[in-house]
Amino acid sequence: MRNPFVVGREIKYKEPFCNRGSEIKKLMARAKSSESVCIISLRRYGKSSLLNQVMGKLREEGWVTLKIDLMNVHSIEDFCFFIGQEIRKFQSIKNKIFSAIKHIKPSITIGVDPLTSLPSFGVGLNSSVSKKEAILREILNTCLKLPKLLSKPVLLVFDELQEVRKIAPKGEIEAVMRAVFEKRDYDCVPFYLGSRRSILKFMFQKESEPFFKSATVMEIKELPAKSYVEFVQNEFKKTLSLTPSEAILHTTWELFQGHPYAVAKLANRLWFRFLENPPKSEEGQERLWLEVMTEIIEEEGTFYEAINKDLPSYVMVVFRKIAEEGVVEKPYQEKFLNKVGMTAAKIQKALGMLKKNDKIERDKKGIYILDPLEKLWLFTSRMNEEQIKTTLIRMLKEKDNNSRC
Repeated sequence: MRNPFVVGREIKYKEPFCNRGSEIKKLMARAKSSESVCIISLRRYGKSSLLNQVMGKLREEGWVTLKIDLMNVHSIEDFCFFIGQEIRKFQSIKNKIFSAIKHIKPSITIGVDPLTSLPSFGVGLNSSVSKKEAILREILNTCLKLPKLLSKPVLLVFDELQEVRKIAPKGEIEAVMRAVFEKRDYDCVPFYLGSRRSILKFMFQKESEPFFKSATVMEIKELPAKSYVEFVQNEFKKTLSLTPSEAILHTTWELFQGHPYAVAKLANRLWFRFLENPPKSEEGQERLWLEVMTEIIEEEGTFYEAINKDLPSYVMVVFRKIAEEGVVEKPYQEKFLNKVGMTAAKIQKALGMLKKNDKIERDKKGIYILDPLEKLWLFTSRMNEEQIKTTLIRMLKEKDNNSRC
């Protein structure tokens, strides 16, 4: 029997997908009205899975969709090559593809990184065109010709767009892309995805940048609690004829604040536990849930320790205190200064570093941690396993009592 809850990869079109109906409807409308969109969210928030649903629906309506993943792009040559690879998939027009594709012949290099001693892999170009920007311009212009060649509207999706800033920090790639896409016809629509909020907002919302206002910025938020609970219960019922209690699922949502990856991971693990050892009581469900939750918190702790290892200790002190407080309204007042034992200047420096790394955000209520899963790790990182279990049981009982009222 197949687990309906996908974790660790993108959710394909037609696979069980927790309701993002309003987002899908909005993105479909933007594509059909030829409006570019930049979709941003934290990592592991399901941007790519969401776009897979949109792309699948558009294909059913006669569209062609191309998706270029920029995560492993390290040069303009790589960028051109991967776009060319996507275009080459269309056998019906392979003889009509213009000179840009002919110029792009890959040279693959495999070696050892001298800093890490790990294997390295790269794709380069052997090109007759001297200027890299000229190759990029040519191949992007070829993309503009696709609707006419295929007799279908085309959606171009550039995933992890912020990576182009590593190749060209001054925005040279965006400048070429904007110059080309400004001349596109109605039936060729570029969409952009990315997980570095601060970089992408800078690219699309700062007046001096090439991409300024060239796309509508759309931020993907957490899964709604009601949608999550209904989705999980329906999938459990269809596959196992069992359903986790609402208290378990609402507590899960509250702990993870609707983080799509985290709540899906819980559902995935819990489904296997129910399959192997079907619980016969609420107490049995709670025991299995507690096992899975502590397991996930421990695993995610290892992940967050790794990605935060380079942050200075004073920054982590401030970061952890924000997690404990939930929201910090006035970080420079004496009360907060005393809690962290730092000067206002030191706190300002720490907050600047956390902001730069997309760790925190500020709204009208104050400063808060962006990633709820990271916040949970910070909150529990100094607890032992028994303390974590005690905290989880207390929260579950509170939620269960509230649901009975």
